Amino acid sequence: MCQLTSPDNNSTYVQNQKNMNEKSVDKKCDSDSNDVCASAPALSLARQTLDRGTLIACLSLLLLITGMSITFPHMQSRRDELGCDSLCYGTMTSIRSALGLVGTAVVGRLSDKNGSLLARTLGSLGWRKKSTIDGATNNNASASGRRACLYLGTVASLIGLAISASMNSLLGLWLSMIPGALLQHNFDVFKALLSEYHND
Repeated sequence: MCQLTSPDNNSTYVQNQKNMNEKSVDKKCDSDSNDVCASAPALSLARQTLDRGTLIACLSLLLLITGMSITFPHMQSRRDELGCDSLCYGTMTSIRSALGLVGTAVVGRLSDKNGSLLARTLGSLGWRKKSTIDGATNNNASASGRRACLYLGTVASLIGLAISASMNSLLGLWLSMIPGALLQHNFDVFKALLSEYHND
């Protein structure tokens, strides 16, 4: 026959099980053979890096998309004012696509190299060499090729904007397209960087 238990007995049983589970976890953490507790600070540090990187990436992409949505509607009228006809616009679109194809390969290769000169100089700007929490060291706080390419893409956009503002001519329109098309691939770099943070 089934033995009926009172609610008081059930709550006592559940509490005893919780106490036994907590003791077993403490024993696992005290033993040297188990690395679960040793990796907890590293996991916490990786989570903080991922959260911070995601926030910065979202804000950066928001600013990038906002800037594009503000400037792109005026580009057609500016092309018309400078006498850029359909042939000129089609050629510009083709060259922008070709520069984007070359730039994707170049930026992708540069972003994969954390030991390059670009990564050690531009990629470590504003970052500490090491950050430690409870003995866990964050390796993402040193030189990074991906961060260097993000800086490079931002600088390329600013250069293109400066050329466009300073040269009100068809030549200026062509020259302002080159830096951004060649080096501004922050969407792809952000995806690779967040994937790297997530894997760590």
